Amino acid sequence: MSGLQTYFVPRVLSSKITRQWKPDFSKPDILFRREPAPYLEWKFALFPCRSGILVGPDAEDEGVWIKHIDIHHKGGPIIAVQVENEFGSYSNDTGHLLFLKKTLIDNGIRELFFTSDGYFNYTEGLNGLDNTPFYTASVLAALPDRVPTRVESVESRTLFPDCASSDGRRPAHQAVVDTSAVRQVVGGGGETGPLPTSIEQIRHVEALPTVNFQDIEQGEQLFRKVEALSDDFPLMVTEYWSGWFDHWGTEHHSQSLQDFGSTLTAILNRSASVNFYMFHGGTNFGFMSGANWDFKEITLKTDVTSYDYDALLTEAGDITEKYRIARQLIYEATKERNRPEIPYDTPKEDWGAVSIKQYMPLETILTLTKKFSENGTVPMEMLDLHSVDGVDFGGQRYGYILYRVNITEGHNLTFTEFPRDRIEVFVDGNSVAILEGMVDNVNVNISRGRHTDTQPKGRVLDILVENRGRVNYGLMGTTILDEQLKGLNNNCFLDGEPLTDVEIYPLEFDDDFYKRLSGNHEWEVYSGQTDLPGFYRGRLFIGYTPLDSYLSMKDWTKGFVYVNSHNVGRYWNKGPQQTLFVPGPYLRQGFNEIIIFEQHKSNNSVKFQETYVLDALQDDVGHA
Repeated sequence: MSGLQTYFVPRVLSSKITRQWKPDFSKPDILFRREPAPYLEWKFALFPCRSGILVGPDAEDEGVWIKHIDIHHKGGPIIAVQVENEFGSYSNDTGHLLFLKKTLIDNGIRELFFTSDGYFNYTEGLNGLDNTPFYTASVLAALPDRVPTRVESVESRTLFPDCASSDGRRPAHQAVVDTSAVRQVVGGGGETGPLPTSIEQIRHVEALPTVNFQDIEQGEQLFRKVEALSDDFPLMVTEYWSGWFDHWGTEHHSQSLQDFGSTLTAILNRSASVNFYMFHGGTNFGFMSGANWDFKEITLKTDVTSYDYDALLTEAGDITEKYRIARQLIYEATKERNRPEIPYDTPKEDWGAVSIKQYMPLETILTLTKKFSENGTVPMEMLDLHSVDGVDFGGQRYGYILYRVNITEGHNLTFTEFPRDRIEVFVDGNSVAILEGMVDNVNVNISRGRHTDTQPKGRVLDILVENRGRVNYGLMGTTILDEQLKGLNNNCFLDGEPLTDVEIYPLEFDDDFYKRLSGNHEWEVYSGQTDLPGFYRGRLFIGYTPLDSYLSMKDWTKGFVYVNSHNVGRYWNKGPQQTLFVPGPYLRQGFNEIIIFEQHKSNNSVKFQETYVLDALQDDVGHA
């Protein structure tokens, strides 16, 4: 049996890249499981950047996005629907899970519901299965902050008929139910709604528990927890982690073939179903890579552009030895005779070097975006910048933001909170300091670049802030998901006084900006390497149907790249990723436009090659 896990991404919240893939759910030989939840572990869970989770309790947090997850489709071989993802690692708010399931049921979903959890602190034995009681009426417990108005005892029966034991029976259980939560779900949310009186109503508060892990020792403990809930629950590894994602400045992650094979063998020997996470990771095109919070080091760790993940297929979809091992082990366990042949890898092309011909400095770039005038510094999300399909999503979502203040005096610039996320300070166009990391109350001496007797006394202070990606995962008891505003939030002072009369330039670098950039007539002739932010343009000629390729950025410093109209992602010379994947369809026969946004030190050319480099760390040359 073939299976495919997909994530439901509301169109209004997604980029054009996400919308390009449209799976054919009518295929009879592929079964699907979908995950329609706001807690996607990707790019701040796809919450709007100015949702209530960011701007405060008085804003609409669920209301902003729930109309978009109300979208549903019927038909096709969808066999299961996941409710949330590893939610037990973050919260024990069972009411949130009940709300999501009710929404799915109200929209006609009748497939098997399931949750997916694992350990979030194995040393202390902390896992999501224990933390969020959402699996069957027999284990649904009262929420910590609610007092049950009445306790029901219900005799359980087979609630998952497709997963029942051979005799179709299941032991009876005594169910302890928080009826205040059940009333809200079954009774339509009113305090006077009817209490559940039958097992069919109790179905509204159930889902099959499945587990996530890489290490079989942890996996076996999770299997036992599922079996303790019910002997009839089938075992399912919803995420068998075939590798791990990478962060800028850290080693490339991989899982040895021996460990991968031995764990997969143990899973199959348990007669458990398995879903590889990832089977194919792909690429975080654009600014979609996101970030993680290191709760031990107390620091932000941003994901690289590649989501290679050491998966069974490479970033370009090519076969790996890990794929061959999985294929053989599954064959030995199932004796499936009708195995398709292993496909050939797609060809790659070395298009060679592309010379840089044109340059656009930061000052010209600012003329291509809207300017806001504020009395102080405000985060990018709070700018009134966007409205999509009549829904106000307000602020800037991605990219960079520049704060400009004209000053006549002042020496010490102080940031009372740590940067969100990376700051470069300029005085009269000269770089003075770069700040990143979790350090607050940082002072920057901006006396460098002061005027002389022959210069005007006024100076221009620019603060360029990069949004390196919002956190996509949090743990129980932490507030990191509430702290994802990017930019400056009235936390910047000059000689002890807050900055006022601030000009703000949102540099979101979206599709509309690209059109203005590409068609602009203010490009300058490139005259050699520079050390200041700017765009650099060259052209690549292809004489036949383009093939996939990799763009080597090893001689550049930090930024992102447009290939034609496609933002193929961020690069940073510190690694470990040194190449950007460029799919053949992003190129075209004839001339191709390559535009690079470089924050620091540029180079005279950029090179397309056949091979990728994802494991090369090096110093961040000349910059923090």
